Amino acid sequence: MNTRIQFYRSSVLGDKYSYMVNNLKKYITLSGMSHAEVAAAKGIAPESLSRHISGRSNFSIQDAVEYATILQIDPSALLFEDSAVKVFGTINEGYKVDMVSTSEKERFVHCAQTRFPSYVGAFINNRDAFNGALNGTITWADMRPIQEESVPQDALSRCCIFKCSVGQVRQAVIHKQMNGLFTTVAFYGHNVRNDIEIVWACPVLGRAERPDLLGLEIK
Repeated sequence: MNTRIQFYRSSVLGDKYSYMVNNLKKYITLSGMSHAEVAAAKGIAPESLSRHISGRSNFSIQDAVEYATILQIDPSALLFEDSAVKVFGTINEGYKVDMVSTSEKERFVHCAQTRFPSYVGAFINNRDAFNGALNGTITWADMRPIQEESVPQDALSRCCIFKCSVGQVRQAVIHKQMNGLFTTVAFYGHNVRNDIEIVWACPVLGRAERPDLLGLEIK
């Protein structure tokens, strides 16, 4: 076993890991496997698996690694609480962005298998008229430029969530002009605007197209 893991296990966790949230049942369900199939793959009795699922028996880090191999997930999904990424707004039809107001209740995307840096934020996609298959997908963005009120170099010629000087927030690819203003090209390519003054631009980092299959939950 990796020395660092062994040290962490012996000095912090002890021989058994007592977890606050038991994600084993959740990921067995997501895998499509039956409890009997998982127990057989691990070489244990179904009753032992039931005790692990219910929390009546703690399982070791090695157990978590073995379960993760069977379920084809990262062991951290079973060993640790979900990470939570704050929802900053909704992207409507791929372009117009409605930011969450201070009066609204905060929502978070809970992620068990993926660990994001603290500066990552989430946007929920609302698609009714265009590319409806993307409705409910989640877009990840680097939110640091909001606090800094900046347009970072790595935002240029890339898809971003940005705020115009007139207050509108949009998603588009931004290109810097010679005069310091920007040309924005909507993600679907039909809306091109020139001479836009941008207050901040948050680079889009990616999108989760099937949050359900990734075990992502918004709450």
